[in-house]
Amino acid sequence: MTTAFDFKAGILTSQVKTFLTKRRHKASTLVMTGVPLHRGIYVWSKGNSEVFYIGTATGKYGLKGRLGDHLRPTHLEARKSKHQPEDSFQLKCGIFVTCSRTGARKPAVDKSVFRRSLGRKLRLAPGVKTVGFIRSKLEVAWFTFPPKSTRKDILKYEAELIRMLKPKLNRAGNAGSLDNKKVKK
Repeated sequence: MTTAFDFKAGILTSQVKTFLTKRRHKASTLVMTGVPLHRGIYVWSKGNSEVFYIGTATGKYGLKGRLGDHLRPTHLEARKSKHQPEDSFQLKCGIFVTCSRTGARKPAVDKSVFRRSLGRKLRLAPGVKTVGFIRSKLEVAWFTFPPKSTRKDILKYEAELIRMLKPKLNRAGNAGSLDNKKVKK
């Protein structure tokens, strides 16, 4: 089902709250076959009031692929160039990825920004621990966009939702996703 919100209508807040209340899926029982391949926006929350993270799914596999990344414990990042000082806790947890090319074992952190932010805030080990927290505590809602929507269109909606809902784990200033990411059509 495709749902689009009109940000200029002035009724977005009530539309979004109604949508997020009626369309939430518990992560513990989420079956990936029920998640659409369409591009869209997803919102991780805890109950009716606590919004944790808002993200976009604009890749080839849409929401199914993106939410699957968040719920797959092996979705880890071992490239040193991607590690930040804030990742020191996760890097010390003893979770390793084996390089397919060299066979070397490298320390890893959660690859998705959502999981990494969750791990940093709650000091959770990457992989099984962060996915376990998501599965046991959080719910997700999403909406899809018409096929002709551009990535830029979706990022505009995401930025507005972040501005309105002020999720705990989206970085301050990241509501300007359009400014921080290279935008592809």
